[in-house]
Amino acid sequence: MTPDKAKNAAEMLSHLQKAYQTPPSIILFTEDYVYTLYPASSSGEKWMEISFITPDGTMEKKELSPKDAIMYLIKEFSEGLGSYFEQLPIVKDESSYKKAVSRVKSVQ
Repeated sequence: MTPDKAKNAAEMLSHLQKAYQTPPSIILFTEDYVYTLYPASSSGEKWMEISFITPDGTMEKKELSPKDAIMYLIKEFSEGLGSYFEQLPIVKDESSYKKAVSRVKSVQ
């Protein structure tokens, strides 16, 4: 594994933990990627959007305004997940959270 992969996976795990512990947030995962969007400030004025691609370990992250966060979330649902599943795999409980974490750890 390249250092970037390991570094990205470690950083993504940190973002997943923050997202899981900071409502309102969302964590989505497929066989190809893990996506999260969560408030990055207590005021809700800054949001983080992160996509982690498996198995290559690339990561994209953006700091967004609340308005942009909603727009990117809608885009993710309509374009990113629309062709993947009849039922969307959204983290709703600890079991599905662990599946998303496991997906990222598989790259380390």
